[in-house]
Amino acid sequence: MGKSFALSLVVLFFLTTAAEAALPAHVAQRIAATARDNRNLAREDAAIARTLNNQSFTETIDRSRHLRVEAEMSTVVIGAIAQYPALAGEVVAAAVAAAPDLRDSIVRNASQAFPGFADTITRAAGGAVAAPRPAPAPAPRIQPAPPEPMKTAMEQDDEVADAGPDELYDPLEGINRAVLGFNDVIDFLILKPVASVYGFITPDAVKRSVQKAIRNLNAPVILANDLLQFEIGDAAVTTARFVVNSTAGVLGLFEVADEIGLDYHPADFGQTLHAYGSGPGPYLVLPLLGPSTLRDGVGIGVDTFFDPFTYVLDFPTRMMVLGGKAVVRREELLEPLDELRAGAIDYYAALRSAYFQNRAVELRKGELPDSSEVDDMFDSFQ
Repeated sequence: MGKSFALSLVVLFFLTTAAEAALPAHVAQRIAATARDNRNLAREDAAIARTLNNQSFTETIDRSRHLRVEAEMSTVVIGAIAQYPALAGEVVAAAVAAAPDLRDSIVRNASQAFPGFADTITRAAGGAVAAPRPAPAPAPRIQPAPPEPMKTAMEQDDEVADAGPDELYDPLEGINRAVLGFNDVIDFLILKPVASVYGFITPDAVKRSVQKAIRNLNAPVILANDLLQFEIGDAAVTTARFVVNSTAGVLGLFEVADEIGLDYHPADFGQTLHAYGSGPGPYLVLPLLGPSTLRDGVGIGVDTFFDPFTYVLDFPTRMMVLGGKAVVRREELLEPLDELRAGAIDYYAALRSAYFQNRAVELRKGELPDSSEVDDMFDSFQ
């Protein structure tokens, strides 16, 4: 009886050891899924960066993504080690194999969470890692402020209306997604095929000239908003650009103004409202027009009244001009939007993100927001 009991204990011990030697399937799947999400996010962010064609945003996007994924993978690893301490080495080895670029952060965070397993964790990762950054000095203790009184619904709405230009507020996401679906159907059936044919048969030099001419025709709208923003210097540059490009540049087909130092800058009524302190309001996907906000949607309507062609051309001719502008703009975005859609986990969210980043630059007339503003913007996307 005693020998039988002892044999049973030995068998149970070996069975338990064998069971624990292999990483549990759900842990391995969680690690693999986190690494896979990292790769998908990298492709999505790369597509956004290519759409914006801006090195500073590319670096900021990559840094923000890397920090998010570092935190997510470390959370998975630390949680798995806490649940299966005997498999600390196996957990770390699986995480490093799935995401080699996160190796240092995985080892550092896991070792800090489990100092007793530091040697095991380091060996499993293949060796020592770079020394961690020194921890910041502890902040002085301060007396907590008393809680603020509860805000009324009207006060909360006012705070939303005063949101900054880079803050995302999307309470109508369900409706916006439906409108995006409608726009995609129109784009697939009409706009994209026409833009593709236009892009195929038109020489690049001609396409660039058409783009310049369209931008030159928008000068009266830019001038009106320069004046409303009390940007007298910008208004003078806009006027000079229009005169030079319309004459020496043959109706804007050639960009002569840039060559003499009269640089282009964007201006629209949405930007004017922003200059007066108006928040963006809720994010909107407008039928046929695409991504916008409440403020910028109003701006589109007001800019129509600033455009002389609204009064000079009859309605059918205006529609033809607007259709031509839409085809030219869609041809410019053929490749960027295809890449964005192909690399996005959620095309709606990726398009929304690209719009807000691009709009943040436009609101500053081409000046880039600092990295802290971009980080705040990404935090609002979570």
